[in-house]
Amino acid sequence: AGRLVESRAETERSLALARAAGDRGLEANGQLNLGVLLIDVGEVTAAIEVLRPAQQYFREIGDLRRCAGATLNLGNAQLGAYDFAAATVSLELARSLAVEAGDRLTATTASAALAGVARDSGDLPGARRRYEAVLAEFEAIGDEEGLAMRLDNLGAVEASLGDVEPALRHSERALAIFRRRGIPVRIAIVLHNLGLLYEAIAGYPRARAAHEEAL
Repeated sequence: AGRLVESRAETERSLALARAAGDRGLEANGQLNLGVLLIDVGEVTAAIEVLRPAQQYFREIGDLRRCAGATLNLGNAQLGAYDFAAATVSLELARSLAVEAGDRLTATTASAALAGVARDSGDLPGARRRYEAVLAEFEAIGDEEGLAMRLDNLGAVEASLGDVEPALRHSERALAIFRRRGIPVRIAIVLHNLGLLYEAIAGYPRARAAHEEAL
């Protein structure tokens, strides 16, 4: 939390300097960076307000890659605000722009975020289909951490649908990747989820071990 506060203050100072200097390009970069930080601290309404002008600027100068990034973050902020219709429009545009710019990571991340829209809006079967499709995209670009995160997302959706066995397979695969990459926070989250899944199939010793390791 301390680092986020520090980063936010530094980004806001840089943004103020860019505005004072009348440097629209630096201002747009600052707005994009600030928008990402605001999403991280849950201030999604403020993020939407600061990301819109950045998106517009990058569109005006024809910078497809940065416009795609700003639009992706705008869609994430709109998803955080439960504006599913706006989030869908933004994320589909972000994916389209990223494909045109040759930015496979942003395109794939936008696809994954659209799965999140389906999940959060209650379309669990749709979310499952989208997460299943996006796994191959993350594998193709070699993004192991992104793959693991969506494996865990898919496992959670499957668990909500009552499909515990595939949920376990996907969450265990996610855990293996996070262990290999040494990401403690993600390991703890997946272990907690696995503990709940083991409980659902009466695997109480494994559930207890997962919960204890997660602490």
